[in-house]
Amino acid sequence: MTKAQADGEQWAKDLVARAGKAMKAARGSKSAAWLSERTAELGYRISPTVIAKLDSGHRGSVLSVTELVVLAAALNTSPVNLVYPGPYQNAVEILPGRNSGEFNAAQWFSGIYSYLGNDGPGPAEDPAEQWRANTETLHQWRNLDELMTLRDEMDNPDHIASINRQIKAISERLRIAIPTEDVDLIVVGEEPADDSDA
Repeated sequence: MTKAQADGEQWAKDLVARAGKAMKAARGSKSAAWLSERTAELGYRISPTVIAKLDSGHRGSVLSVTELVVLAAALNTSPVNLVYPGPYQNAVEILPGRNSGEFNAAQWFSGIYSYLGNDGPGPAEDPAEQWRANTETLHQWRNLDELMTLRDEMDNPDHIASINRQIKAISERLRIAIPTEDVDLIVVGEEPADDSDA
């Protein structure tokens, strides 16, 4: 095994151990059996043995995305809070041999912005244009959600009209329609039910 391979394996083990420690902290005094039952209630049971190995840091470098998602849901947290639980002012190895602030790592993991650190192998970070293009739909949906929430809090008709124009522009880019009476999102191309008397 090369040094790079060994460093990569250690990075993976550290990531899984960090997630296991965060999972154990989020669970508090509840048992591994309780968490296993909770994951079963959510539709994907994770055994108490796997949970105990994650707790103790003896799971090695294996934590599947499926397990991460179900464990986060079972613990009423988000997957990013298990992978990067803080303290956010500290450094973390975001990729093998590449350090970043833990807050930056969590922001990258959440799709907020592209930052992979600049002290390791490979380019300092993905080209901004490519990252933006690959995350644009997520950003548009976040913006739409924020605008709809803001609109619901407004009482000035001029401000509401301005926000509605922004919502319309974003919904057109996303190819969705937002009914004026209902906040449910409808995919463009679906025929709405005809409730009129013919």
